[in-house]
Amino acid sequence: RYLFPYWLLGKVVYMIGRLDPQIEVEKLPKWNQGKYKKLSTYDEKNRPYISQEVQNETFIGEDSLIEHTEGIITEGVVDCLLALQAGFGCISPATIGFRKADLTKLAQLTKRWKTVYLINDSEESGRGEEGALDTAFFLFREGRDVRLVFLPRPTGVDKIDLADFLNVLAEQRETR
Repeated sequence: RYLFPYWLLGKVVYMIGRLDPQIEVEKLPKWNQGKYKKLSTYDEKNRPYISQEVQNETFIGEDSLIEHTEGIITEGVVDCLLALQAGFGCISPATIGFRKADLTKLAQLTKRWKTVYLINDSEESGRGEEGALDTAFFLFREGRDVRLVFLPRPTGVDKIDLADFLNVLAEQRETR
């Protein structure tokens, strides 16, 4: 797995691991077949042996909010990291949408942003778009200027995400 740290104020506060795409998933034990593995957190009932200090209360990319007055919300960890690398403010819940418990924090974090761009995966199932719409409705009710960005999906491609879009070589980009 590739490990991605969640940084907050210069410290690693959480981690997530992504399976190497070259690995044959079906050969792994069932418990280890997920694309991503999140660091287990404290839970009094199910994981009392983990320190109460181990929590996931941070979105990946939170530090980028300090220096930007507009930004991107995207669903993927790698999507977010590549957007940050490209110079955008960006956060990600590392899934298609935010938990209800995280909405108050999301509202607070985006308060300074003049415009919020939601760029979830464009896929046949439409799940990415559904998650983006849920987030858009919430942020709109909170008074944010929200823009939905739908990534163009080439013919015959089931899914494209922000990482795919940012990784297209300049000479391969179509302009319309």
